Amino acid sequence: MAKFSLNARERVILSIAQFRPEKDHPAQLRAFAQLLADQPTYASGSSSVKLILLGGARNAEDRARVQSLQDLAKELRITPHVEFIINASYP
Repeated sequence: MAKFSLNARERVILSIAQFRPEKDHPAQLRAFAQLLADQPTYASGSSSVKLILLGGARNAEDRARVQSLQDLAKELRITPHVEFIINASYP
């Protein structure tokens, strides 16, 4: 079990959903920004948390939506704590 120690693992909140309006990714970003504001220890050090948004962007409209989400993350000043994974391949 020591091989799978949780001590060295990164803390991650993972959202898996296509980048579509009904998934309301902006609400996820705002909620995450609020979490970091309310709990500053989650913003750095060993307690830091990362939000990963993983999903498909099927067309130009979805890709524009992802860009808008990236802009919102920048506006909320959470870019260092957010990772976007778009159209990840399935092994």
